[in-house]
Amino acid sequence: MKKIGNIVLLLFLFVASTSLAQIVVQAELLSDKIGVGQSVNLELRVSSKSDVKIDEPVPPPFDGFRAQGPHKSTQVSTRMQSGPNGMEYNSQQIVTFTYKLQAVTAGQKVIKPFSVVVDGKEFKTESIPINISAKPVHQPHADPMEALFGDEDDPFAQMHKMEEELFNQVMRGRGVPQQGGQGQQEPDDSTNPALLKEPAFRSTPNNTNEAFFIQVEVDKTEVYEGEQIVVSWYLVTRGQLESLDRTKFPDLKGFWKEIIEEVPAIQFYQEVINGIAFKKALLARHALFPLKAGDTVIDEFKIKSKVRLPNQNFGFNLGKVYEYTKSSQRVKIKVKPLPAEGRPASFSGAVGKFKVSSQIEGSQPVANQPMKFKLKFEGFGNAKGIELPAINWPEGIEVFEVRNETKFFKNGQSFKEFEIILIPRKEGKIILPAIEMSYFNPETGKYETQKTIEIPIEVLPGDKANVADSYKTATGKAASTVAPLTLPSVITETNGYNGTPIQNRMIAWFVLFGLILVIMVGYASVAFGWRKMTRDLKKELNKKIAKVEKDIASKPNKETFIEVTNIFYFVLGELAGEGGGSLEIRKLLDKMPTDIRRDYEKDILALFEYFQTLSFAPDELSEKLKNPVDIKKNFEKMKIVLNKCLEK
Repeated sequence: MKKIGNIVLLLFLFVASTSLAQIVVQAELLSDKIGVGQSVNLELRVSSKSDVKIDEPVPPPFDGFRAQGPHKSTQVSTRMQSGPNGMEYNSQQIVTFTYKLQAVTAGQKVIKPFSVVVDGKEFKTESIPINISAKPVHQPHADPMEALFGDEDDPFAQMHKMEEELFNQVMRGRGVPQQGGQGQQEPDDSTNPALLKEPAFRSTPNNTNEAFFIQVEVDKTEVYEGEQIVVSWYLVTRGQLESLDRTKFPDLKGFWKEIIEEVPAIQFYQEVINGIAFKKALLARHALFPLKAGDTVIDEFKIKSKVRLPNQNFGFNLGKVYEYTKSSQRVKIKVKPLPAEGRPASFSGAVGKFKVSSQIEGSQPVANQPMKFKLKFEGFGNAKGIELPAINWPEGIEVFEVRNETKFFKNGQSFKEFEIILIPRKEGKIILPAIEMSYFNPETGKYETQKTIEIPIEVLPGDKANVADSYKTATGKAASTVAPLTLPSVITETNGYNGTPIQNRMIAWFVLFGLILVIMVGYASVAFGWRKMTRDLKKELNKKIAKVEKDIASKPNKETFIEVTNIFYFVLGELAGEGGGSLEIRKLLDKMPTDIRRDYEKDILALFEYFQTLSFAPDELSEKLKNPVDIKKNFEKMKIVLNKCLEK
């Protein structure tokens, strides 16, 4: 079967090589049956010589679909074949326009023909029928051609595997977890507005003969304070990578950073830049939120690599190896201040487009029993920066505790949910108030307001013994009286031990072995430098703390609080083996020893979020939070917690 497949493949290549001069325009749906709400990709492919001019296609009306796109990609292949003058090179390009179609109505539909002009001549595709069912249908992702023929005899596929494995090795060496190899489905980020349009800035090489360069794409170069910017870095090369090392990741000072994607496995595709065919692969994609108005820059991403360049006479793999260090271009960003005009009182720094909702969780409320009230903010933008608005709770409602959870998604959306523990102190009907929040919409340049609905609750009679107090004690918030800590009598009593001679000898042996074990551990700690490493880390930590302590005590600013968050990254990064912390805080904590997570995770997250909020929040909000007493108290607590983590 393998041989038959190879013969078919060779026949296909032969036929293709004899028709390079032809222009073929074809539209294809990647599935002929989907359900309402599901999506399918439609690919319009134009196959031709690489020197033709292809105009933007004119799509038909998409009846029954919601369409996004197109996304354009180009593949160029060069083959050598015999001709009248000996061996000749022929090149062919395939330009693909990909549309994402989401079904909105059920029934038999027809995709009408596309119109494309190539070198001044109009081409039209065939109509494509598709059946849309009322319910979702199973959509397999496997590639049947790959399953039939495989790629063991394809040198280009083998080269791709080698490069992917090379990148995997580099990433594994830096502690980045692997998430599958070939066949791994990329996350669906098609709803990210920044990825559905051409970037505002895309760097190109100064010299098209460069072996490789780092390309940077930025969706916006002029934004408001706190507005989201999506920046992507790509590795672009003409040759085959033999080694790859990241020497500098952008510092991104002046920005709040959220990771959209840092790829665990490199995946190349072809792209033509300034008429030259390159291989291109995504390295990282981040969402950045500028912290203050003014001019700032996205600094460079630097990589060192050995590249084997193609030999024009003997094929791809026989060229010479060169070593280069390349940096991406610095990108200037203009950050505009948020307008003071029209700013509502409920605005707390959210920039983007959000909605707010609230709900009571659990069964019917009971007097003097805790209940959960959840308030959720979600949308496009940095929801992590949203603070809990002022809420005028009705009489009879006591606020006991406030927790929050935040998350940022790859498509640019985020949410922040506050879980508020309320204790109703009386029975009967109580109306929980509507809660208002305002945000600045950079698309309209105006402030907009969202509001939840009022929630009426009926509070049942409860135990007058005040069961809520036991809840407070269990959570460690308001225990009434705590018994003095005393040792059990088996330790404090000194009556002596009257055992048998055999028992006494066993105890003596245990003591002897214990002493030997202590000596061995002590020797190992000196031999392997365990104590020295802890001392060095604590010394470095205290040095970093001393640098910001004066500012904390006098007049701290946003830069001061950014340095405080960097201290968290330093300690947790070292403990997690990440060398200064290349991951976000929660991922670093996941790599911590169990005892550190158990004892200090809650304090670390709370303290980090407090200082992070101070470091990025708009001035109006941060001024409200800049209580010198609270800042000093939390800073002292941070010093204790981080030092204890190093002592574990």
